[in-house]
Amino acid sequence: MEIITSHQNIDFDGLASIIAAKKLYPKAKCILPNTIENNVHVFLKKYPEIKKKFSVLSPGNYKKINLLVLVDTQESKRLGDLSNILNNHLLKIHLYDHHPKEATAIKGELEICKNYGATITLLVEKLKEKNIFISPLEATLFILGIYEDTGSLTFISTTSEDI
Repeated sequence: MEIITSHQNIDFDGLASIIAAKKLYPKAKCILPNTIENNVHVFLKKYPEIKKKFSVLSPGNYKKINLLVLVDTQESKRLGDLSNILNNHLLKIHLYDHHPKEATAIKGELEICKNYGATITLLVEKLKEKNIFISPLEATLFILGIYEDTGSLTFISTTSEDI
């Protein structure tokens, strides 16, 4: 089983990045972390077509996971209970993140990490490279991810790619 997820207390960058990664990994199941920011919760209530893209993963299915696509984090401590799957030596991990690499970071078979203001920026680059369609609602969500993680494009970490 392939899954895509992000960090606990997920924000718009994490949510948008999961939705974008799903386009790159169409067989994967999107998994929402146990905790989500309130504004993300409101968004998901307003747009049930986005929420429908997510599956529930019970701990009993953790052993069935053979690919973890992790977006907007590289830290096991930010995964909550899902960090238990990291002990599976057969697990392949693909990382997409904009945070600087820490010594304690999860190691991935594939690591696409760039110093952008938002993770969704690097995933949109991948979607554009592959000429994958982005719907108007997805584009709106992706912009929300950039907007939130770059402080409306004012944070010093904002890059020209984010803009």
